[in-house]
Amino acid sequence: MRALRSIARTSLFCTLSCFVALARPAFASDAIGAAPCGPMPAALSETLQAEARVEYDSAKLLFENRDYEGAIIKFQAAYDKSREARLLWNVAATHNQLKHYAKTQEFMRRYLAEGRCVTSAEDRTAAERAIAASENLISNVTFIVSPEGAEVFIDDDAYGQTPFPLPIRLDLGKHRIKVRRAGFFDYAQTVALGGAEKNVTVKVTLSPETKVATLKVGSGFGESIAIDGRVVATTGIWEGTLEPGAHRVRVTAANREPAEKVITLRAGERYYVGLNTTHRGGGVPTWVWVAGGAAVTAGLVVGTYFIFRPSDASSSVPAGTGGSVQLPSFRW
Repeated sequence: MRALRSIARTSLFCTLSCFVALARPAFASDAIGAAPCGPMPAALSETLQAEARVEYDSAKLLFENRDYEGAIIKFQAAYDKSREARLLWNVAATHNQLKHYAKTQEFMRRYLAEGRCVTSAEDRTAAERAIAASENLISNVTFIVSPEGAEVFIDDDAYGQTPFPLPIRLDLGKHRIKVRRAGFFDYAQTVALGGAEKNVTVKVTLSPETKVATLKVGSGFGESIAIDGRVVATTGIWEGTLEPGAHRVRVTAANREPAEKVITLRAGERYYVGLNTTHRGGGVPTWVWVAGGAAVTAGLVVGTYFIFRPSDASSSVPAGTGGSVQLPSFRW
């Protein structure tokens, strides 16, 4: 392949002081019986056609402007339209600028596998060294999820459903992990990679979604509490589970005006209702108060709804490196 220039003579330097010279392993092009290749193709700028060329030119412009995320999208689009393996080198090199070492390796390996007839020995050696140099910047993460069939998201990217056939390779640093399966509460965790262990196991046990709601009712001493017409307590306090939906709470006492409230419950949430009877003819209004809250326990999110006097409702709640890997210039 003819010599290729870089964008504005851009070199992909890194803080790694040097590469260790490694013996070159065999490649597909070295394999016995591999089909012979023809002459090396012309430069990408000469071989890409139509839409692929447009995407490619956009990628170069974005890279020059240091919009690496955008450049990756456009290089990938050019590859999708042309299946030109040399573009995989550019995708890998741009990921390297963002210190996405796992992605750098992924695309370098694809470049070697798909570019047997469009890469020189020098190019293959450079790709091998980039892969070897970034190896210590990547961890192998194995997911053990119960039950299986759960979707795994890492840093908001979908990685598919468990079980995975192989560990997922992630860059060192912190990663947000979410595991989701229908009928179970979501699991969320942040893991920090970069310790002594290169191989890390993440074990997740999902909790089934609760099918009932919890209601607690408080009233005056000696007042009777009824739920949907059934008396459940005569001591002024009751707590229990109910089916989701609307329920009528009624509090009564001898020689006093009853208090009543209809409340709608949602599965998996916890509610508190306070009701008091009033003196008959005294003109004292029944007060009902509602506010909201939530508690998180062992990964289970439970909403709690409180009821307060109107005068209490106005109270406010206060708001709550690695190096890089040196790669040779781009494939243009």
